[in-house]
Amino acid sequence: MRMLILTGVRADSVINMQINQINGSIWKLPALYAKGRLSNTTGFDVPLSPEALNVIELAKNYERNGYLFPSATGGPLNKMAMRNYLVDHKVAARPHGFRSSLRTWLSDQAQCPFEVAEACIGHVRKGDAAIDAYNRTSYLAQRIPYMQDWAAYVSGKS
Repeated sequence: MRMLILTGVRADSVINMQINQINGSIWKLPALYAKGRLSNTTGFDVPLSPEALNVIELAKNYERNGYLFPSATGGPLNKMAMRNYLVDHKVAARPHGFRSSLRTWLSDQAQCPFEVAEACIGHVRKGDAAIDAYNRTSYLAQRIPYMQDWAAYVSGKS
């Protein structure tokens, strides 16, 4: 759940996270696990804060069959695992709500530009076809400091 909170990705992406997707401080999220990106064979690059990299280092001790957060059978966790954990522990929050918290923080606290904030949570712009055709940036360089600040914020280090 910590990886989900730190990165702002969807739960499906985290439960299917594999060690071979990590390239330095970038998580190369396959298009299959990046909603709305199936037509984009390159997937989605997620910047990893030092805190997220620490979670990965800890998870490496439990890696099975390439999965950083494996189930007991060695495959990915059940898609409801995080939600069920919160329900079982009587926590009112839900995994998708952490994405909403990040998006709200980006606007309210970080004054992040709209396009960059949307890119931080992996939203794919689908609007004006001409604009979409010419603007192919993922705003990766711009997202890095925001995601580092977010990690510091949620970790109590800011």
